Amino acid sequence: MHTIEFPANALRAVARFADDKDFREQLKYVHIEATPNGARLIATNGHCLAMYQTSTNMSGPAHVTVLAADVVAATKAWSKSLPNIPLVIDGAQSMLGDLRVTLSDNVKAIEYERVVPPTCSNEPASYAVNYVRMFRDAAADLGRRNADTSVHINHNGNSAAVIGISGDPFFLGLLMPYHGNEHNAGDARPEWYAPAHEPVAVTA
Repeated sequence: MHTIEFPANALRAVARFADDKDFREQLKYVHIEATPNGARLIATNGHCLAMYQTSTNMSGPAHVTVLAADVVAATKAWSKSLPNIPLVIDGAQSMLGDLRVTLSDNVKAIEYERVVPPTCSNEPASYAVNYVRMFRDAAADLGRRNADTSVHINHNGNSAAVIGISGDPFFLGLLMPYHGNEHNAGDARPEWYAPAHEPVAVTA
């Protein structure tokens, strides 16, 4: 049996990015992995990804997965006056806070290293609004009062954009660009549009 503690708000923020309806097991879980700097929390739905670096020292297994739906339930039930929530790793008796949770050691780790860009091009791209909102909600989870203005998108053209949250250097997000309904270069006005007033010719 091993007990480790994590910031409850960070767990809740990362859990938003899992997808419990996806057929891929990896995407249903919050992944907790050991790094030299402490435990790292990761979750993704395949379109966007969130990770949070904690200072928690991992004891026991180097990679643990907790069903994201359990994380959401446990962190909601946890007292807001207690910033850290304990995870007790004990097989079928594992607990997160006061709730029993589903852990698995058979879920493959998320290979996020291959999609984290070393630099960003600043080339603009389009992004699905619902995924951008997820980062706004994560910012609110992490205590940002002005969540709408706390999310920073580092554009990267057709590659993954890097998302940051102001005031929290331990959060890292990735967001893939949206490729649907793209328009060709040229006149962006719809066909039905016509100017209400013709331009006035200026004579010398």
